[in-house]
Amino acid sequence: MLREMAADERPRETLNMRGSAALSDEGFLAMNLNSGVLGATVTHVSQRLLTDHGGLRGLSRLDVAELTRVGFTL
Repeated sequence: MLREMAADERPRETLNMRGSAALSDEGFLAMNLNSGVLGATVTHVSQRLLTDHGGLRGLSRLDVAELTRVGFTL
């Protein structure tokens, strides 16, 4: 669970404490997703999406229909 992570490891807290340069792609995506899915934290979902689709660049190439399907296959 995200609340169980150390405060300096949580994406939103990282952004607030150290600025945007310290935020990883995973953290950036996690902040935008805002929540995980049943059985997976938002950071886990973010990591999997980035891995499965070749990072932020790969995700940016997906159209809305593909992104919607991705959400149901995690």
